[in-house]
Amino acid sequence: MKSKGIKIYLFAVVSILLALAIEPFWARTALLNDAIHPEVMCELLDGQYFTVVDEVTGEEIFHTARVVVVGDMFQNADNRLYEVVAVDGLIGKARFLRTESVGEPSAWFSTFLEEWGRTGVLPEALRAQAGQNVRISIYHTHSAESYLPSDGASSIRDNGGIFIVGESFTGNLEKQGFQVEQNKRSHDPHDKRAYMRSRRTAMEMIRQHSPQALLDVHRDALERRYYTAKIKGREMAQIRLVVGRQNPNMRANKKFAQELMAAANKRYPRLVRDIFFGRGSYNQELHPRALLLELGTHKSTREEAKDGANLLAGVLAAYLGAAGPADAAGIAREGGAARGSLFFVLGLLIVGGFAYLFLSTGSLKEMNSKVRHFVSEEFSLKFGKKNK
Repeated sequence: MKSKGIKIYLFAVVSILLALAIEPFWARTALLNDAIHPEVMCELLDGQYFTVVDEVTGEEIFHTARVVVVGDMFQNADNRLYEVVAVDGLIGKARFLRTESVGEPSAWFSTFLEEWGRTGVLPEALRAQAGQNVRISIYHTHSAESYLPSDGASSIRDNGGIFIVGESFTGNLEKQGFQVEQNKRSHDPHDKRAYMRSRRTAMEMIRQHSPQALLDVHRDALERRYYTAKIKGREMAQIRLVVGRQNPNMRANKKFAQELMAAANKRYPRLVRDIFFGRGSYNQELHPRALLLELGTHKSTREEAKDGANLLAGVLAAYLGAAGPADAAGIAREGGAARGSLFFVLGLLIVGGFAYLFLSTGSLKEMNSKVRHFVSEEFSLKFGKKNK
């Protein structure tokens, strides 16, 4: 009986050690996804897109140029969460799961957002704090993405119109007093390895700037009607937030996306159209506040995309101002919580096992003898059987 107990104990210790050993590898989901899906692109060609319908009613619930697979999820502006359960060609079927309960970043955020909305800029005291403490990094994985009506092409290699929209977004964040870095490095071509190339850029920005938010700015490739809304009396491009559902930071990224959508649509109804939770990581395992933004579509004008982005900039500034750098640090700790828990349990097992053996034998000498006897007995049984 005692021998069986020791076996269970050793099995538990070895299992935790293995979990700790392989965790860094599994956390690198970009490499894992590439190994599992070596020939799969994450997006369709411009003009092609998926239509996903409710499996019960047949109603169209969302469209995307991103490749849709079973297990992907979608949350609309009313916080209704769906999961894709079947895909046939460019048509998917989704099942309604639940209505998500989304909170705001703080109890006083509504009042704060209302006050900010009267002036369009953050209060002076918060601007000063933001300038000192809140940093935002922006980059573009798909550097060729452009806006056909304004740029004359939907794709311009190494110098897409997305950079200009990103500049406007950056400038409006800076007006709120934030420190913002926009990286214009090209990651072309637009292929399945683009995210591996942009990963190096994202890691470099994190090392150099320690941002409170890391944003990968894109545009979608749907028809204009799917991404256009009348806001503040004029038509502008809507925004989709994209979260990689295969990354260790998914919980924190999801919270960030949900709260940002809630804040944006409270201030400007329909500005953020939805959140897409897609296969892969989109490099979001690198940061607990990493998001991919779709600013309009290739059929939007560049001005429409800039208008939508500029409204989002103000909401993002208000959100980060309300949440604060300390909250970002708290979210960052979530990524290491599971690993820390494993170390804690491992420590308890080791200390508990040592104490049990010592108390049951009465001395270190006897404890050592018992362990040696157990190990030699197990090895002789295992290898003895093999040699027969």
